[in-house]
Amino acid sequence: MSLPEILQLLSVLFAAAALTGAVAKWILMRIAAEAKASEQRDKELHARVDRFNDTHMRRDDIMPHITRIEDGMGDLNRRFDQFILREKRDGS
Repeated sequence: MSLPEILQLLSVLFAAAALTGAVAKWILMRIAAEAKASEQRDKELHARVDRFNDTHMRRDDIMPHITRIEDGMGDLNRRFDQFILREKRDGS
């Protein structure tokens, strides 16, 4: 191999290495940018979940209250029924 051929081969190898390095750098920058964007989206999602948890109650947490209200409504209905039956009986 002559000197010009060796220099040509080295320049091609150098160009290929430079291109590979540039592509690798571009890929790494894209990955870093995507990771940053993903982190921001995760923070926003967690903020939405926290806001939802602050403003809403879980069904398990509220069920004892609902049961108490339903029991109270049943008692109120029985009292109304007794009152209406007494009024019908006394009014007849």
